[in-house]
Amino acid sequence: MLPEVDRELDRLVEAAASRQDSGRVLRDPERALGEQVRDELKIGEAHATPFREGWITGVATAIGAFIPVFPFLVFEGRVAIWVAFVTAMLSHFAVGAARSFFTGRSVFRSGIDMFVVGLGVAAVGYFVGDLISKVL
Repeated sequence: MLPEVDRELDRLVEAAASRQDSGRVLRDPERALGEQVRDELKIGEAHATPFREGWITGVATAIGAFIPVFPFLVFEGRVAIWVAFVTAMLSHFAVGAARSFFTGRSVFRSGIDMFVVGLGVAAVGYFVGDLISKVL
């Protein structure tokens, strides 16, 4: 056969198979909705087990928790406190900025959002720690 005719025949066979598949999917409304959601959100099949996801999340959390602790291993007193604070706030901003790739918002706006959340957490931690130190 001529290459053009062969390609056209392949295209027609694929189109017929696609119509058949879509007909089967549309007969089941729940499956059709699931396909539409996966297509619109660009969600594929899960490639990891819950156990693996748990390990990845746990290791990421441990690394993230080590970021503000590290300055206390290198510096002492107020210097360690300020370095930890600045490092934590910059990390919050970086995570927020990275989040913008998923949310579609501006890098700066997402970074500031996370920075403010981190600042709030730091303030609450400071005041709760201060309160506990006065009680004990």
